[in-house]
Amino acid sequence: MRDVDRRNVGVWLDTFHMNIKERSIDGAIREAGPHLLHLHVADSNRAAPGRGHLDFKPIVKALKDINYRRYLSFELLPAGADPFYAMKTRRCDEFFDLYTGEAIEYMKGLWGNA
Repeated sequence: MRDVDRRNVGVWLDTFHMNIKERSIDGAIREAGPHLLHLHVADSNRAAPGRGHLDFKPIVKALKDINYRRYLSFELLPAGADPFYAMKTRRCDEFFDLYTGEAIEYMKGLWGNA
């Protein structure tokens, strides 16, 4: 990123994968700081935030601390042996509507209280 030295090159983080790989999700967000361009949000089970075991309060606090003003996108998948089944078959619109609504309300609530 530093070698390329372009405004449109930066860091893209994903809470689901950070839950597996990072020692501290909020620490990684702070380390990315102004270079954070995008954040994928999903809980530890790829469900809507609040349906798994991730604590999103320190995540939102870290985003506020770095003055993050870009988009959050939700990458939500149903539980199952093949979590991508829903996208392959297009049979889970109600799941996506429910989880997306929950995700938006949950994150808005945390953002307002952090």
